[in-house]
Amino acid sequence: MAQVDDVFFGKGKREQFFKMKTEGLPPGITWRTPEQILLTIQNASLTITIVVVSATIIWLEFVLVNLTLAYFVTFLMAPMMDMMEKRPYDGIPKMVLCKNKYADEDWWGHDGESYFEKLDEDYDKEGDWQFPEDRTGRKRMTQVEWDAAKDRAALDGPSKLLVDLTTAVKIPHMIACVVTLALWCLGVQWTVNLLALNYEQFTFDERDSACKNSKSPSGDDQWNIYNTQYFRKDMEVLVKGVSTKVPEYPPSCIAGCVESIFTPMGGQDPYSAVSVDPEFDYDIAPWETIPDCRCCSSGNIPSDLDANGDPIKTTGDVSIGFMMTALLNDGIDTLKTDYGVTVYRELICPKKNLQNISVTARREGTSTVFEFQGVEDLRDQQISWERKKESCYLEKIFPRNKDGQTWAEFSGQIGAIGTIVSDTILVLMLAVFILLERPEGRTIQGDHKVMQKIEDMVKNYISLKTALSAVTGILVAIILELCSVKMGIIFGFLSMLLNFIPNVGSMIAMVLPVPLIILDDNVTLKSVALLGPAAVQGYVGNVLEPAVFGASLNITAMAVLLGLVFFSATWGLPGAVLSVPLLGAIKITLHHTDHPMAKYFLVLIREDPSIP
Repeated sequence: MAQVDDVFFGKGKREQFFKMKTEGLPPGITWRTPEQILLTIQNASLTITIVVVSATIIWLEFVLVNLTLAYFVTFLMAPMMDMMEKRPYDGIPKMVLCKNKYADEDWWGHDGESYFEKLDEDYDKEGDWQFPEDRTGRKRMTQVEWDAAKDRAALDGPSKLLVDLTTAVKIPHMIACVVTLALWCLGVQWTVNLLALNYEQFTFDERDSACKNSKSPSGDDQWNIYNTQYFRKDMEVLVKGVSTKVPEYPPSCIAGCVESIFTPMGGQDPYSAVSVDPEFDYDIAPWETIPDCRCCSSGNIPSDLDANGDPIKTTGDVSIGFMMTALLNDGIDTLKTDYGVTVYRELICPKKNLQNISVTARREGTSTVFEFQGVEDLRDQQISWERKKESCYLEKIFPRNKDGQTWAEFSGQIGAIGTIVSDTILVLMLAVFILLERPEGRTIQGDHKVMQKIEDMVKNYISLKTALSAVTGILVAIILELCSVKMGIIFGFLSMLLNFIPNVGSMIAMVLPVPLIILDDNVTLKSVALLGPAAVQGYVGNVLEPAVFGASLNITAMAVLLGLVFFSATWGLPGAVLSVPLLGAIKITLHHTDHPMAKYFLVLIREDPSIP
C-alpha cells in the first residue's frame, strides 16, 4: 500500500530530501529541506500580506480614521452606558456591584440544587468571577428562589423593564443612550462656554493693555477715561428679562466719535421702544448695535515710525501681541547682525512731494502736447544711496498680512475649518450609530477571545487616560490661573488634549504658555508658572500613569515612541492619539498568534515576558 511520503517524495526517497547536500553543488547554492522551503514561502507570503494590508490602510485613510475615532468616542461614552444598563456592573476596579448570587454547576441547571452560592473570594483582582474548584459547604438555591428566578426569566416587554428598573436599577438601552448623549452634550457646552469666557477675558485684557498711558492730543489721560464705567442715572432697560443699566461715554470721548451710545447721529434712536413701552424687553442690548467709539479704540496701532521703522509707542501699548511682534522682528535683526543671515525685506522710503509738479495739455492740430512744470524739483528729491540709507528703512516682517488676507488665503483657512467640522460631524454620527447598536456591556459583538481582550484593554486605557488627562489639565489650569497667566484655563484644556499623545504631547503642552509667561509683566511667580506645569506633567507621565495602568499595557517605551512615529506618519494627528491603543491591539494579536515571526515581534514590543 502506498504511503503519503511515497506520493510527496517518491518511493523510498524521503530521507534524501532531508539530508543537506554540500557536494556537487555550484558555489553559493545550498540544499534546503522541505520544512525550510515551506517556512520561506510562508514568511514571504506573510511579508507580502503585511505590505498589502499596510498599503490598504493608508489608501483607506479617509474611511478608517473616522471610523476608528468614532469607536474611540464610543469607548469614552461606554463606562457611562455600562453604569446604567450592565448588570452585574464591574466598571469599578476590584469591585462588582449588583452581582449574581448563584452560579450553576452544569451547562444548564434543572433545579435549585444545581446552583451554588457565589462568594467574594471567587472574584479576581480585576473583578472577573472565576469558577471555584471546591464548592463543598456552599449554600444552594432554595425552591422559592428557583421559582422566582424562573418567573423573572419568563418576563418580557414592559414587565421585564419594570422589574429590572426596580430591582437592579437597570435602565433600558435607548434611555441610557439618550441620557449619555445628553450628559456629554451638556459637558461639551459647559467646556466651550468656559473656554470662550477665558478667551474673552484675554481679549479684554489685551485691549486694556493697548491703551495704557495713552494721551489725547489735548493731553487728557485717555486710559483713566477709557477704564471708567459710566452709566445713565435716568434710565434702565430690560435685556432678556434682566434690568440693566445703560452705559454712556464721558464728554471728552464723545467729541471724537461719529456716533454716541445714547444719541446716535443719522440713525434711529435705539431707545425709542422704551419711550413707548417702559417694560419692553430687548433680546440684544441697544448699545451693542452702536459702533464702538470709545477712547483708545486704536491704541494698539503705533501712531508713527522712526527712521529705522520702529514704532513710536505714543499709545503706551504693552499688550502681548505688540510685544510678541516686536520680539519676532528683533529676532530677524539678530539673524543679520549676529549670524549673517539676511531676510529679504522691502525698502520703505519717504514719499516724493508732488505738490509743485503740474501737467498742462494743449492741442496743436491733430496732436496733444503735454507740458510738465516742476520736474527740476522732483529731480532734486532724488538722493544718493548714502542719503537714502539715512532716510529709508527696511520693512518689518511681522505682523504678516497687516493689510488683510488675499481671497486664496481666506478660502484656504475656511476650507481647512470646513474639513475639520465635517470630519467631526461624521465621527459623532458614526459614534451615535455605534452607541445605539451597542450590546449590553460590549462594544464589539461576538465571543472571540482576542477581540474581547482588545476591547477590555482599549476601554481600560481610554477611561484611565481620560481621567488622568483631566486631572493634568485641571492642575495646570489652577497653577497658571494662580500665577495670573492669561488664558490659563485654555492652556489647561490644551494640556488635557495633548496628554492623549504619548511622550510628545506633554512636552508641547509645557512649551505653549512659555511666551505669555515671559512677555507678560503682570504674571506673578514666573518660576512657578514655568516649573509648575512641567512638574505636573512629569509626575503624571512618569509616576501616576505607570502605577495606574500597571500591567494592562505592558509595552516598552521604545515601542510606544516608534508606534507614535509610524501611526502619526500614516494617519496624522488621529494616528498619534490612537497609537497606543493600536499598538496594544497588535500586542494582543501577536500573543495569540502561534508563529515564530509573531513571537519575535512580540518580544520587541512587550516589556515583561511573564505578563501576557
